[in-house]
Amino acid sequence: MAVLEEIDEFLNEWMPKLGAIARAGFGSALEVRMKSPGQVVTDFDVRIEEQVAAEIRARWPDHALVGEEGGRRPGSGEFTWWIDPIDGTMNFVRGIPLFAVSIGVARHGRPVAGHVFDPLHEEHFRARAGGGAWLNERRISVSGLERLIDGNAHLEVTPGDAFLQRPAWLGRMHAACAKTRKLGALSLELAYVAAGRAELVAAGKSEPLCWWDICAGWALIEEAGGIVVDLARAPIREASTELVAGPPRLVDQFLALLDSPGR
Repeated sequence: MAVLEEIDEFLNEWMPKLGAIARAGFGSALEVRMKSPGQVVTDFDVRIEEQVAAEIRARWPDHALVGEEGGRRPGSGEFTWWIDPIDGTMNFVRGIPLFAVSIGVARHGRPVAGHVFDPLHEEHFRARAGGGAWLNERRISVSGLERLIDGNAHLEVTPGDAFLQRPAWLGRMHAACAKTRKLGALSLELAYVAAGRAELVAAGKSEPLCWWDICAGWALIEEAGGIVVDLARAPIREASTELVAGPPRLVDQFLALLDSPGR
């Protein structure tokens, strides 16, 4: 069996198990620690990451691994695993039912597999290079809308990013779409774009984007017919601080708005 098929089979088996751990913790008494302003971690984040990381290390000892909660291992091969045990931990802690387990795999810096599991709604978004994007047993694709103004966008922007540094952009971003939202779980928002539930995601940080947040969703969107690019429409790199993701024509419409006079 090819490596990607083995990875996909492993994640098909393990994502529901990891989701069950997260589901058991939702609404329970949690040990919560602050990692930084606005960033929290619970014992369930740590438990999920440690459990799946141990399995990955045992099966693929040459693969590199990076987990949000500190699990890191350099690799001698071409694959890197990016693990977010609970994306949307603040939602998880506050009792908001919008969070997911997100695991993506990149080969030489390009996503080749991605699984996002929403344990409360039992939705398993999954993709591998050349195999399409799926939600449970249904194949999914990005939105077919022709105009962004008719659709919905998710805007995950944070203080200090390029979007908030240019106030004119915010007005254009909100005016460009019928509705804008921020769910607080970027992997889910990317999965929703892959499934055509939303037309676009724009995300920015004042520092490089966290690949454990975006690797899985990136794989999903590309296999669903979309693109994930930076503000110059160039491929995302580990140093990138912003991304725009969605169907190519809608991404182009969005970027054209940002480039219009008055920037």
